[in-house]
Amino acid sequence: MPHRNEAAPPTPWSKDLAQPKIDETAYVHSFSNIIGDVHIGGHVLVAPGTSIRADEGTPFFIGAGSNIQDGVVIHGLEQGRVVGDDNQSYS
Repeated sequence: MPHRNEAAPPTPWSKDLAQPKIDETAYVHSFSNIIGDVHIGGHVLVAPGTSIRADEGTPFFIGAGSNIQDGVVIHGLEQGRVVGDDNQSYS
């Protein structure tokens, strides 16, 4: 079963319908959701139950080799940014 990834709906702060960009070497579990302008680097693990929603504070960058553990929710605010450092674990 493929993971769910889709464009974020238009909002007052983000009118674009950017699709996630996922490196071909990344593993995104089928029970995770990736929504909006999310860039996932090489050799990243996105575990089950994870939600990465980039409809504010976009784009989001998840650095190469990062490990996003089960049930993690990543969401930003309009004035912020989300940047995951390379080779880091987030749980």
